[in-house]
Formats: sequence, structure tokens, C-alpha cells
Amino acid sequence: METPYLDYLDAKERFPRSLVHGPIRRYLRSRLDRLAEGSRLLDAGCGNGIESGPLADRLRVHGIDYQASYVARCAQRWPRGQWQAGDLRQLPFADGFFAGVLLNQVAEHLDEPREVFKEVRRVLAEGGLLILATPNYGNFLWPLVENTWHRFFVREFDAEENHVTPYDTASLREHLSGFEIEDIGTVCLGSILVATARR
Repeated sequence: METPYLDYLDAKERFPRSLVHGPIRRYLRSRLDRLAEGSRLLDAGCGNGIESGPLADRLRVHGIDYQASYVARCAQRWPRGQWQAGDLRQLPFADGFFAGVLLNQVAEHLDEPREVFKEVRRVLAEGGLLILATPNYGNFLWPLVENTWHRFFVREFDAEENHVTPYDTASLREHLSGFEIEDIGTVCLGSILVATARR
């Protein structure tokens, strides 16, 4: 069940990676806190579930990931959530099922992001929130991180191989064109794009 990448995901809570992931978490949490108690939240590409799992006492958290081992880890750590393996291009949920969808550092991994954004829009209720974070390739800092930190210190993860859709502000805005964008900004000295949009 354990994989090196899950250990890599867990390590983002520890220094020095917490310097990057702390600001991302604060942004995401500030938006997730707007969801009413008892609302349904989908963590699409949930990984280790660290952003949504702790909210399962307040929200009805569902997580989906293509890796069965990730889903098993989430179910073990966050038993109040509902976790399943699946394809983000074909979400197994009814139209308008969720008040919120979280895509935390997922969009850059998608071969067909437009299909996924279309599905996310379908499962969001009218006025529902899409909350996301993704590396900013329009800023010099993220490519520098990939070519130094990721190349030499993170052997569990090959960013060049896994980040197949690099975003900058313009391309992210284009891919969110089916939503009403509330904000697109950056954290971590501009290296991470963050955005909130409504259906």
C-alpha cells in the first residue's frame, strides 16, 4: 500500500517543504471554510487526503484518485470521508452533487485538463466553488525549483515526467473559461497559482 510518492506527499508537512505548502494550505482552507457545514466536498486527485480529510467532521468529504494505494491511505487516515479510485474525466457522481471541488496540485498532472474541468463543472451545484492550486510556470521561481530541488533532492518524484500541463495565469484563466472566476492569484513568491471559481 505504501509508495514512495505517498511518503513524498506526507513530507510536505515538514520543513523545508512546509515553507511552500503552508501558504497553499492557508489559501485553500480560507476558501474551503466558506462551505456550509454538512456540504459535500469532492477532493479530486486526493493524493494523501491531507487537505480534505481533516474537514470530514464538518463537511461530507469525498475523495477520488486513480491510485488505489492513495485511496486506501486516505480511508485509513480519514475514515469519516468517502474515498474511491476513479478517473477524473468520468466522475461517478450526479450532476450538481457537490458544493465544492478541490483540485490541489492536480491540474498540472492532467493530459486532458479541459475534460476534467468540464466534469468538475458538471458535478458542481449552481454557485458551487472550484478551489485549486497549481505550479506557476509563468514565474521564474517554479522552473528553478524543478531544476534544482526536484532534480537533486526529491528522487520519489520526477516533475518533468509528471507535470504534463504547465500553467501560467493566462492558460489557467483559459481553462477556467466555463466558470465564473472569483480570483486568480499567487502564493509562495509567485511560484504557485491559486484560484477560486464558481459554477
